[in-house]
Amino acid sequence: MVDAAGLVLQNGPRQGAAILFHTWGQTEIGTLTWADDLRFESKDRTGFGCATAAGISAGKDCTFRLLWRRGLFALYLDDLLVQTYPTGQVTGRIGLWVQDGHATFDSIRAWGMNLPEDATAAP
Repeated sequence: MVDAAGLVLQNGPRQGAAILFHTWGQTEIGTLTWADDLRFESKDRTGFGCATAAGISAGKDCTFRLLWRRGLFALYLDDLLVQTYPTGQVTGRIGLWVQDGHATFDSIRAWGMNLPEDATAAP
């Protein structure tokens, strides 16, 4: 049984912004470091009582969608917004993370966003 699974966006040597979907209906976002040992420091949590998608169900397929631009990511779970969160600059390396269990990640795809430099400008 998978206790939690998620993504890591590397933003420094042996560290990154991490998203962790727990099987009990909670999602945590924070910093993951992997120098001498693996350490996760939670900075934000969503779950029961929050107006957002959160957590995953063990044994059930789900879809993650991550959009990142200008130091901010928007994360979707099964096409429902989970959270937007600042990451600062990232290296472009994305990791997959499983805590206390096992998971299968498949159909992984990545592509560049083709947006104007100043997307806030009126047309």
